[in-house]
Amino acid sequence: MSFGKIRALLTLLLSFSAVGCGMLDMPNKMEGTLNEVKETNKKMEGMLNEVRETNKKMEGMLTEVKGTNGKMEGMNSEVKTTNEKMGDMLSEVKETNKKMEGMNSEVKETNKKMDGMQDAVKETNKKMDGMQGAVKDTNAGLKESNDWIKESKRGIDRTGDGVHKQKLLLAMQDMLKPENTEFLVPPTGMMPGGETFAQEATTSELMKLAFVWLKEVEKGTPDEVLKDTRGRFPESVVYRVDREKQVKLIALQVIAGLLAQSPQFELDENGNAVISKDGKRVRDGSNTSVEEIIENEINKGGRFEDTAYALLMARAMFLRDILIEPMFDEKITNIGELEEAYQWVSYYDQLARLPFVGQIRLKTTGMLNAENNLDEKLDPRSCGTLWERLAKAADTDVQQKYRSEEKFSTLRGKIDEAVNYWKRAQFTPTIFRLPGVPLF
Repeated sequence: MSFGKIRALLTLLLSFSAVGCGMLDMPNKMEGTLNEVKETNKKMEGMLNEVRETNKKMEGMLTEVKGTNGKMEGMNSEVKTTNEKMGDMLSEVKETNKKMEGMNSEVKETNKKMDGMQDAVKETNKKMDGMQGAVKDTNAGLKESNDWIKESKRGIDRTGDGVHKQKLLLAMQDMLKPENTEFLVPPTGMMPGGETFAQEATTSELMKLAFVWLKEVEKGTPDEVLKDTRGRFPESVVYRVDREKQVKLIALQVIAGLLAQSPQFELDENGNAVISKDGKRVRDGSNTSVEEIIENEINKGGRFEDTAYALLMARAMFLRDILIEPMFDEKITNIGELEEAYQWVSYYDQLARLPFVGQIRLKTTGMLNAENNLDEKLDPRSCGTLWERLAKAADTDVQQKYRSEEKFSTLRGKIDEAVNYWKRAQFTPTIFRLPGVPLF
């Protein structure tokens, strides 16, 4: 064997020896490599999860982008529409500009005309200067006319007051005429004049008349020379004097009974009547009513408070004896009669419910024959009796054919309310009180 072959063989053996040594250390290297591979796999899984999360976010962003694209497309459409409108507006502006140019020409022409008018105004001013003197003269004439008008108005007012007083006088004369006072029960002859007086008189005028007449009833006496030898007035004198006093008492009853319950005229800021409810102008101050008398003379403690109590009793007597009782006597047979009776009893009821009802009284002591004197007090219990009688009349005297009407049912219900009210009332000699209800 040659030296070269031997050398080659040795080299080969040495190589195998080195490989063998390396093969012995291979398991350790493989284990390290495997651990690196596992670590790398973990990192790859983490990166893969990040990639998946990123993909999800990208998908969400893609959805938003699509939505934004949709909105952008809508906005593009609106922009196109707006551009079209702007184009139309621009055309209108151009057209308007053309019109404005035409108007500018007209304005220039108008300015030229105004220049001409200014000259005319200056000329007119010169003429007006001359007219001012004439106006001053005219104003002086107007002042004289106004003074004349004011004086005429004062004359008209005096005339109106004269007409008013004449009406009162004629009404009173009509009431007291012998032919109208021949029959005092009922005082039918006195009622036309009494109604006119009640409508025309002011509260002050009525209270003064009532005060004077009541004083005459109390204090008026015939001349002493008319007494006989025994110092007494003859029966003829007694009859004449007492009858004159009775006529005045009945006249007060008529006037008080025919007074309006409430004010019939609208009042101005001073409390004076100006316009009546039917639209006619009336004399200032004519606003007499039961409520006005109560307010001015009783509630406010007026000069004629005592007279007011007597006048209210006179009203109650007239309502009861002259208006209500005759309707019961003649029977109430239809709706109209029932309405009228309800109205009269309601007026009586309003007097009976007043908080000072115990003071409503008409008492006289001045009759020559003491038996002719009056002493009437308003007993509120009498009002309950009147309502009960009216309820009975409605149920028994009103014809059957009217009882099915709605108006009858309404009236009948109101009558029952009043009946029940007075049944619940508790009385003392001078006042009454409802259970659990304050005294008025």
